[in-house]
Amino acid sequence: MPAEPTPGLEEQAIDRKEPAIDRKEQAIDRKEQAIDRKEPAIDRKEQAIDGRIARGVRTRRRVAESLVSLLEEGHPQPTAKEIADRAGVSLRLVFHHFDDLDDLYRSVAAMQAERFWRDMRPVPAEWPRGRRVARLVRQRAAVYESIGHVRRAAVRHAHRSPGIALELTHANNELRRWLALTFSSEVTAAGDRGPELLDGLDLLTSWQAWDRLRSAQGLSPGVARRALVFGVEALLPAADPDPGAVAARRAPPGSP
Repeated sequence: MPAEPTPGLEEQAIDRKEPAIDRKEQAIDRKEQAIDRKEPAIDRKEQAIDGRIARGVRTRRRVAESLVSLLEEGHPQPTAKEIADRAGVSLRLVFHHFDDLDDLYRSVAAMQAERFWRDMRPVPAEWPRGRRVARLVRQRAAVYESIGHVRRAAVRHAHRSPGIALELTHANNELRRWLALTFSSEVTAAGDRGPELLDGLDLLTSWQAWDRLRSAQGLSPGVARRALVFGVEALLPAADPDPGAVAARRAPPGSP
């Protein structure tokens, strides 16, 4: 019976390497198992971080809401301690989330803008004028009544807080832009005086005008709305696109 062939040198070398390869694969398997054991811990850490972020957001909002509630209750300038007490947090935590009170007021102004301006839309320009005026005044009166206390506080802080001043300017510019859309036909018909007409409408329908009617003159919301409707309608005829309509309104009673 012929003898089995002796393995070559290359095959002998491969045989010697195989146990080493097996040991390396086992080491890799152990490392992978260790990584698998660590992954739940990593997930828990990530969940803990997410939880802290969520709690921070909730605390920040609770502090801001507490300032709003104090302002709405008639406290013109709540202290940081009063705000912290209302929110049920420490004074240190208030200033952990906000650099200072101006930063807190800026956050409140942004929150109010999101809450009250987000769902507002310009009154459609294609509606009849009377309907446009009535809807515009009612829409703005509702918002102005809601933001009055916070708006007054924001105005007091705006001179020393660029962030608050920027929020107020943005809101004013947006309201003016909507006015230009709603009364675009009247502004266009006014020709060179169109910008003046828009300035007048902007003033009459501003928060400052509403606040004067309500606070300084002591008018009820209903009476204040009627005053604004009267003022806007009185201003618009000068830009009436139909000259005959203007003449008809200006004609004395009984004229043919």
